[in-house]
Amino acid sequence: MTAARWTKAIQLLMTIMLAAVFLPTTRTSAMEETYTVRDLVVIEGQCYALVGTHVGSVLQTLEVSNPAIQACITETETMPLRLKPSSVTGTNEGYLLSADRCFKIVTAPREAQEEVDRSLCDATIVASPMPIDETEPRRQAGYDAVLGGCVNTVVDVHRDGSFTSYFTPADVDHCVNRASDSADNVAAPTEGIFPRRIESRDDVPIGEEITKNIPPVDRKLSFDTGKLKMATSISLTVAVVGNNYKLTANTGCCFEHHYWYLYRNNSLHSYLGYTPLFGNQIVFYLPLTTPAGTYRVELDGYIWDNIYGGYLHWALISNDVTLPLPVSTTPSVTYQAHVQSYGWLGWVTSGQVAGTTGQSRRMEAAQIKLQNMPGASVCYQAHVRGKGWLSSVCNGATGGTTGESRRMEAIKVWLVGAPSGCNINYQAHVQGHGWLGSVSNGATAGTTGQSRRMEALKVWLSGSC
Repeated sequence: MTAARWTKAIQLLMTIMLAAVFLPTTRTSAMEETYTVRDLVVIEGQCYALVGTHVGSVLQTLEVSNPAIQACITETETMPLRLKPSSVTGTNEGYLLSADRCFKIVTAPREAQEEVDRSLCDATIVASPMPIDETEPRRQAGYDAVLGGCVNTVVDVHRDGSFTSYFTPADVDHCVNRASDSADNVAAPTEGIFPRRIESRDDVPIGEEITKNIPPVDRKLSFDTGKLKMATSISLTVAVVGNNYKLTANTGCCFEHHYWYLYRNNSLHSYLGYTPLFGNQIVFYLPLTTPAGTYRVELDGYIWDNIYGGYLHWALISNDVTLPLPVSTTPSVTYQAHVQSYGWLGWVTSGQVAGTTGQSRRMEAAQIKLQNMPGASVCYQAHVRGKGWLSSVCNGATGGTTGESRRMEAIKVWLVGAPSGCNINYQAHVQGHGWLGSVSNGATAGTTGQSRRMEALKVWLSGSC
């Protein structure tokens, strides 16, 4: 071949290679699963219903309506309660649509506004103006993890005593990289308390805010009588950690002040401690030498009531646990969940709940072990946002991720070397669905392809183990 022909052949080959690299690869919409997700969110004391359309894992479009507050009161799943948007994210910015012009606003550390290309607000939904007990203009902006994705939310308070909310689908990275959800402004749980003996509740100093009925600085932390979405009970779990029992008491939102007490055999035993706004979990330890008895936790919760003009008080009582824990030789399974903002919650066993429900917290990882089954192993595989199915692990190793703010979406669990006829069963609590049906022996619990977080897990054995 002549040099000229070689040159032309090389040029043609380079053209083909460059086209393969730089021409966009397209996927038809028919290949992407389309589905809708509905969430309720409380903003400035008003109830909003958001409906988002996903194409694949991407939140594409939004619809918004403003149902009566009763819709948010009676909702069975805990809703995001927007108090101080993005107060913990450092990303106080958003998009506002006004007179068919698009503005990017920044609300912290100082307010700023600039007009940007109108196309940036093409997907923005403007809610109807709603009344508010304020006439001083202000704005709040940030990102909320709702609808199985991420939504940019702007609140604009006007001088006429009304406010307008703006919702724009956002890249999920805005929500994934946050320290914690801006919507619920969660405080870290109290960890590692050893109870302090008290003679009576009078020995516990109640905060000055409560005793003198001093209203909260941010009145949006309160609800009118009858409009408070509350947990009705406390879940108390116990596990052995070293030379101690680790007990975890957990309830839902929405108290501003929490005072926790421990009872033994129906008598006040000790004061556990105080947790602030949304401190709806407390973890404490009792030595293995703790006197035998039936234990429970009581929570005194306080929240400001606008109509009454003072703090209202609820007393919530947990289930009972009996100590010492019985020593068993029966084959069983123990497991624990790593949960958003809480970390590892502690080991539970045989059908108990690992994780949280009613708190909109993602489960990020799980560890599972067998008890009293020599020669057998339990293996499991986690499906994680952005990574899909991870490699399987066994016997207490971590399945999932920690420190990456990635939600678990599904899990498979199976036994190796177990007796014939021994089954391992498990059940996932999933965002928007609640508890799904139980599955067994390597089947998938949870969802894939729907961008729904797992929130809790139950595991148990059955058959001839």
